[in-house]
Amino acid sequence: MVYLIGRHYVFNQETLDELKAIVKSTSAAFDLIHAHNYPLELGLKVTVNEEQVGPAMSKEAQEALKSLPPKTWLLYDPVNRGAGTSYQQILFNPTFSGQEESIVVSADFDQFIINRKEGLESILNLVEDVKNKDALYGVGSRDVPVVLAKHARNSSLRIIHELFHSLAAGTEKLVVNPRAEGSSPAYAVLGESTSGLYVMDHNHYAYPKLVQSMSTAVQHANMQGFATDYYVAIKASSLAPVGIGYVKARENKFYHQKSEEEEYQGIIRLISSQAAELKKTNARSIMQKVVADNKNVDKIAHFYEKKDVLEVQQLMLKALCSH
Repeated sequence: MVYLIGRHYVFNQETLDELKAIVKSTSAAFDLIHAHNYPLELGLKVTVNEEQVGPAMSKEAQEALKSLPPKTWLLYDPVNRGAGTSYQQILFNPTFSGQEESIVVSADFDQFIINRKEGLESILNLVEDVKNKDALYGVGSRDVPVVLAKHARNSSLRIIHELFHSLAAGTEKLVVNPRAEGSSPAYAVLGESTSGLYVMDHNHYAYPKLVQSMSTAVQHANMQGFATDYYVAIKASSLAPVGIGYVKARENKFYHQKSEEEEYQGIIRLISSQAAELKKTNARSIMQKVVADNKNVDKIAHFYEKKDVLEVQQLMLKALCSH
């Protein structure tokens, strides 16, 4: 069975409203799955920061979840334990193991389109690529321009950061051909390793080794943040082929209203802190090598300002090489 599991974090009114929209999209996806006999089962991992939003909004979120389609797998967490924790709770969840076919797809349901036929079929095509390549891991490349921050330069810094991880995972494994017309040029050429839509084959011969590596990483590093996304992409690509394909997406939503400087400072902290956690794992050597290579700087600088690429490079190297 192929399990399609969404994840969403509720921490204010806007994200609560988005949860209600996700529940409606999930219901529409349920109807499409049954109408077209798609081999998918649906689920949702919802984190509601109950301390932050208060009891009234928490209750409203729980009421919204009651409208999910029957037999939808649901994991509700009342405490924010980080995006990396949700990643692990979905893609490494033993609940989904033990079937003759146990393939798990994790997707941010506010970003990827599941309530239209073409959206579900793009995900199924990615799953087929995983199967055909005997891949352990698959990543869905977004078919729209990627924006990762409210302000343009801040978005570029985050994308540059992601591209270093794509180079570490292996551009040759990640590039999708032919390129989707609306996709971001940098990802189209260098590969997209951490899009927010991932596939994991629990029956793959390398899956136990990846689980063991992840267990070791968790013991030495704080993997509650995006370090998990980065680490799994790099480690899984070293163990087996990578399934790839474009999936139907919409541009990211930004729920925090921040000034450009405040957003910039948060991104600087993100880049430094997640590189510091990767330093504590067995991805350290490959990351140091890739980030220090000025040829890789030039590859990314073909798409973004070189001064911005150098800034990200220096932040990452400082974190990766510190004692």
